[in-house]
Amino acid sequence: MRNVSELWKKVDNVKNYNKRLKALEDTKRIEKDNAAFTERVKKVERLVEAMTEEYNSEQAQRERAAEYAEIQRIGELRKQAFLNGESMDKYPLPFEKTEFELPEELKRFIPSTGAYKEKE
Repeated sequence: MRNVSELWKKVDNVKNYNKRLKALEDTKRIEKDNAAFTERVKKVERLVEAMTEEYNSEQAQRERAAEYAEIQRIGELRKQAFLNGESMDKYPLPFEKTEFELPEELKRFIPSTGAYKEKE
């Protein structure tokens, strides 16, 4: 009888060892995942810091101030045009200006049909 109980104790010891081994492997995997995550977080923090420094730089502040002043100037011109009954379209805001010219082929494209108009 004693041999059987000793064998069961050994089996229990092996089971406990396997559980501890699995827990150790899980812990190592989790530590590895945590290290990778921490590295990604640090990378994002560095990017945010660089973007913040760029945004707060003197040159960027000057550019934003100039852009704001230009929009204010255009706003005053548009206001005067409106009060005089003129078209405000003469004074487009910077984001309303379109300097891009479509290629001839795209000018002929009809989106609803997916076809092209014949050349005239």
